[in-house]
Amino acid sequence: MLKETFLRRFLIEVLITLVVSVVIGLLIQHVILCLLIGMVILVGWHLYNLFKLSRWIWQQNVLYPPNSFGSWEIIYYGLHKHQQRLRQRQNELAAIIRLFRHGVESSPDALVIVDDIGNIQWCNQQVKQQLGIRWPDDKGQNIVNLVRNPEFAKYLQQENFKEPLTVKIHQRYYIEFRVLPYEQNRHIVVARNVDQVYLAEQQRKDFFTHASHELRTPLSVVKGYVEMFQDELIPMDNCQDALSKVESQITRMESLISQILLLSKIENMSSHLPMVKIDIASLLQMLIHSLQETHANYTIEANIEEGLNIRGYQDQIYSVMCNLIDNAIKHNPKGTTITVTWKSMVKGPYFSVEDNGVGIARHHLNRLTERFYQVDSSHTHHKNSSGLGLAIVKHALRNHGNAQLRIESVLDQGSTFSFVIPREFISK
Repeated sequence: MLKETFLRRFLIEVLITLVVSVVIGLLIQHVILCLLIGMVILVGWHLYNLFKLSRWIWQQNVLYPPNSFGSWEIIYYGLHKHQQRLRQRQNELAAIIRLFRHGVESSPDALVIVDDIGNIQWCNQQVKQQLGIRWPDDKGQNIVNLVRNPEFAKYLQQENFKEPLTVKIHQRYYIEFRVLPYEQNRHIVVARNVDQVYLAEQQRKDFFTHASHELRTPLSVVKGYVEMFQDELIPMDNCQDALSKVESQITRMESLISQILLLSKIENMSSHLPMVKIDIASLLQMLIHSLQETHANYTIEANIEEGLNIRGYQDQIYSVMCNLIDNAIKHNPKGTTITVTWKSMVKGPYFSVEDNGVGIARHHLNRLTERFYQVDSSHTHHKNSSGLGLAIVKHALRNHGNAQLRIESVLDQGSTFSFVIPREFISK
């Protein structure tokens, strides 16, 4: 349509020029001269507009095309409309690119585009945190020189990337690498921090290893005594003592299995289960009274604030407090004084179990809440300890506002185990 309009306007311009030139030529009786002058003016007009068009094209600071009339108005209008379409398309592409970059930057994975020899061409911001690569400072650097790991370098040299590679980076955490083919002999390297997943898998393996070991020991003792009974190797006057040892080992196995099931229940408990009001003062008084009857050689002092109740899971809170007080008894000699405190503080209800017993060496403190970790295995076995008590405490406290167990201890001076329940869990 625009092409036809331009041709029609151009022909009209030529026709008008011819008519005006002939009329003027007849008036002054120089028709040929006037026709030549008219054509020169028409050509000059078009050359002038060509010059304006050329200047606009090469002047980068001029946004819109120049104005004119006649046939050139159609040309400039067409350029303006084409420019509008291009600008709209650019805006759409810019919006898509912004959306893509936002999605890439929101990804928890580090993304790196490398060429066929491993030189970095682009990466997102996650690479700084996970791989230590600085963008854009490290653009053009070979990724193998920045991620110094022989296994990773060997992995990039292969052609089959179906299986991911998991390696430890900077001796700090585990990263899973995947390499995806990209256009023009490029590759996308996807790096994901799997430290928590790897550690969880290691903990799972360690859990089964330790659980098997802890169960195998008493089972071996029971099996040995059973074989001795079958072979009649135990004298009749020693039968009662042997049966007592068998019963002790069975009790230990029952306690271990019970704690394993309790720990599994706490870890897999739904967060949507309703909490109930817990009278902590009554719960502690009942617990302390029961322990004093069974452990008369220990002094248990109570500093309990009445009426300070919380909302929570009663069986878990009972297990937490029972484990902490019971541990103070198990791991300290007779005559130890144990102080149980429950009081209100600024941050929330505070609970502590303090003793003046043997204490714990500093290098053990960070590992006490690990499953099956025991400071003195021979002593704790004698006391029927499984090493799961503090693991149960840690996970139960997480279900109550992510409360943290704090452990303070000095050798030969005693220990203090404490935690603070957030104020929002207080129940009137």
